[in-house]
Amino acid sequence: MTNQTSLKDIIKVSSSDLEAFQSVLTKFGHSLDEICEYDDGRVYQCWSNNAGNTVIIDVGNTPADNSDRVINEIIDCWLELRAIRNALEIEEDPVSLKKVENISAFDQLMANIYECETEMHSNDAFYQLLQQGKVDAAVLSFYNLDDETREAVLQ
Repeated sequence: MTNQTSLKDIIKVSSSDLEAFQSVLTKFGHSLDEICEYDDGRVYQCWSNNAGNTVIIDVGNTPADNSDRVINEIIDCWLELRAIRNALEIEEDPVSLKKVENISAFDQLMANIYECETEMHSNDAFYQLLQQGKVDAAVLSFYNLDDETREAVLQ
């Protein structure tokens, strides 16, 4: 058995007036049988009573509901674009921007020692450890080099 519904049996109600309409149907002995929600946003409610009368409510979206959906989509897009920008953004690190080409391994080591000593002098507590002989700038600089440069210095 299939239920056939004609357009005269469908009542359009805005979502803001739905609760009031449902209470009227309940007072007249109707009960909610089914709610159909479709992907495109359409919502239908099927109400019936003991006498066999069926009422189908087409719940229409008010402009406020549609604008909320649009606003939520815009916020989602904005968050995704921000995440993409953050992923692509490159922090400018002056140490990594320096390209040292055609400099011998020993010269690289000496440049690292100079940078390390400059850093140590700017940090007094660390400089005091260095003066006590607990930290050697040359050793720190040597271990700061990449593997190839370390091997070249040792040879």
